[in-house]
Amino acid sequence: MKVDAGANFIITQLFFDVETFERFVQDCRAAGISVPIIPGIMPIQSYQSIHRVAELSQLVIPDSILQTLEPIKHDDEAVRKFGIFQAVEMCRRLLDHKTAPSIHLYTMNREGSCREILMALGLWQKEPIRSLPWIPHGGHHPLRCKEDVRPIYWTARPKSYIFRTKVRVFLKLQYQTTFRKNFR
Repeated sequence: MKVDAGANFIITQLFFDVETFERFVQDCRAAGISVPIIPGIMPIQSYQSIHRVAELSQLVIPDSILQTLEPIKHDDEAVRKFGIFQAVEMCRRLLDHKTAPSIHLYTMNREGSCREILMALGLWQKEPIRSLPWIPHGGHHPLRCKEDVRPIYWTARPKSYIFRTKVRVFLKLQYQTTFRKNFR
């Protein structure tokens, strides 16, 4: 349905069994869906969170993973390390067998594990490919002389930029004055 509406790719819900993803891809191809299908991988962060996520998403956790987690369920660091190991193994299998064109990592606001996964897969670079996310101009270029570095949408709305800056300063001063009055 979304592909018919113009979607260029699919990112799956998280899963813990590569065979499940492979069956999903086969079913999609049999139904005539030809867009890239990117697997959604979520590293296990803690014993409690994985059960909560599985319950909310109606996900079945394989018995092999549950059996491995059971003896270490009270050791958060051991669970996290197992989650990284398990995610790396899944990603390697998906990428090595060309089952997936790439991977999507669900961070759940805990990006440390994802960084470790990317490092283990050899996909993490310490140095950025480009030094700046924009095309750098020389110091005498007219664009460079006219604009300082700030969010793009503020360049077209200078009054908004000034207002936001003034409001921040005002709120900070207001907070400091109130704090001094009430708590000293």
